[in-house]
Amino acid sequence: MPDPQIQSGMVRIFGKLNDPASRITSLIIRFQNPVTASESILEKPVEKDGSFHFETPIECSTVFGSILSPGYGGVLN
Repeated sequence: MPDPQIQSGMVRIFGKLNDPASRITSLIIRFQNPVTASESILEKPVEKDGSFHFETPIECSTVFGSILSPGYGGVLN
């Protein structure tokens, strides 16, 4: 993998839950910006077909984060 670089950009995360009939109605993405050390937390609804989409600005070419489900109570990796 290339070395991380400080640069602004956008991250787009698309996905689909395998079981759209599950109790999961929203997801949260949580990550820390390595430049400012500020934490970003975004919550988005899960569509009826199980699909979801996140789009947010980032400060670095490499960012590590977690996707959580508030109703499920766990981290989805």
